[in-house]
Amino acid sequence: AWADAGGHGVRRYLQWAALQAAESRVADTILPEHDHDAVRVMTIHAAKGLEFPITIVAGLTTKPRRATTNGVVWANDTWMLAGRGDDGVFVAQQPIDEQMGDAERRRLLYVACTRAVDHLVVSLHRGVPPKNNADYADWGPLTSAELMWAAGAAEASSGARCAEFELRTLPVAETARRSVEWADHADWSAERDRVFTGATRRTGIAATRLSEELSGVDERDEVDDAGLDKRPVNVELPPWQRGRYGTSIGRAVHGVLQFCDLSTGADIDNLARAQCAAEGVIGLEQQVAALARSALAAPIVQSVVAGAEHWRELFVAAPIGDRVLEGYVDLLVRTPDGLVIVDYKTDQWSGPVQSTERIGRYRLQLAAYGAALGTALEEPIVGGVLVRCSPKADADQIVIDDWASAIDEVRLAVR
Repeated sequence: AWADAGGHGVRRYLQWAALQAAESRVADTILPEHDHDAVRVMTIHAAKGLEFPITIVAGLTTKPRRATTNGVVWANDTWMLAGRGDDGVFVAQQPIDEQMGDAERRRLLYVACTRAVDHLVVSLHRGVPPKNNADYADWGPLTSAELMWAAGAAEASSGARCAEFELRTLPVAETARRSVEWADHADWSAERDRVFTGATRRTGIAATRLSEELSGVDERDEVDDAGLDKRPVNVELPPWQRGRYGTSIGRAVHGVLQFCDLSTGADIDNLARAQCAAEGVIGLEQQVAALARSALAAPIVQSVVAGAEHWRELFVAAPIGDRVLEGYVDLLVRTPDGLVIVDYKTDQWSGPVQSTERIGRYRLQLAAYGAALGTALEEPIVGGVLVRCSPKADADQIVIDDWASAIDEVRLAVR
């Protein structure tokens, strides 16, 4: 499910998995290959209907928790919310609720244990009965281990074989301590510094983040450049927001250009309305449509209209040195000379000083895409082009100068 949503990278997968577990919203994915020689970890619900040679049921010693929130009670042909403060309704319905909850726990436990074909492994570790009372019925809410032990004791004649093991300490073999000569302290200190430096260095970096680093922008600083606020995919975002610029207008324009007919632009107005509604910028449909329509006049986009092979909103990730460089390419076009990277820009700038500074940042951003694509593909990435959209005129097409040197600069910085 995570991969289908556009997720990538082990580091972000682990973060996503931790978030799923913390918010108790795990989505089980049942794999069809049940004959693989592998250990599968799944919930009881995901395992329903499946069978395995060896099944280990975990978590049997967890104490059940009584509900502390309000619940819905159906009584006298109507329903109401009842909690511990509603003594009349709550006290009257609580025994029924507890019985139903206990029955549901037993049903799930049955489902879990019947997944085993040859061997069922469970832990029946349980506490000492209070006041030497061995009658589990008087214990209150039982753990699943206590339920199973009580059932096994009552149905000993059923033929089931249960084994109880005593806890014992394994002996530790006596080994002679060996003295190890310390290496040269200077060499050890240098190696320690090298390891710590490598451990604190990003193993994966986005093209936009790299361009910020090379431009002297601190990670803790707020990015004031919407054209660079294009982070790696966040699977928690809706599809129209993944991998696009940070401003609502920028995301809307990129969404339009991702799906519109580049030859006629006839569907731009409808797409602009849809994207503005999705981004919550109702009333700016004309501006978004104008910005998107201006990009159609760029010569590189016109080459796509003429039939050039192309890809839109293309994710790329490739190892360079000991790091992974990743990012989203707005448009990749195959020209007679090779592949050209196109990046739409919706932010506005003016004056030669600001133009030089912005283009310098974007030059490194596109070169980072080029370095990643050049590693992943076996054909040359011959250039990068900025398409600067305008709401009042045709978009400007800015060709990145010194493309080869920009690629070399990025590769040197990533390593």
